[in-house]
Amino acid sequence: MVCAPQRSTYGISKAALIQMVRMLAVEWGPKNIRINAIAPGRLLTDSPSRAGIGFNEDYLTNMLSKIPLGRFASAEDVATIAAFLAGPNASSITGQIIPVDGGLSAA
Repeated sequence: MVCAPQRSTYGISKAALIQMVRMLAVEWGPKNIRINAIAPGRLLTDSPSRAGIGFNEDYLTNMLSKIPLGRFASAEDVATIAAFLAGPNASSITGQIIPVDGGLSAA
């Protein structure tokens, strides 16, 4: 989780979701129910919420410089992880938060 000024309520709510995933994985695991979450980083989409900031070149250049892989994740990157987690190859994965952020959360 990346911390930033003026974002405490966002960070607190994100921490609560992380803990919820872990607790539900422990509670529901005995029923063979897996609980995981995907934590996407900045995605470039046509979302109206990006108006005014999402396509600002200076902002995007600055953000991109902080991502170790040097690129933004795509919606397809997130979908691939979701499909994997829902499939049989992830049958032993539970209680995990999977970041899809090009390494930003590790930097």
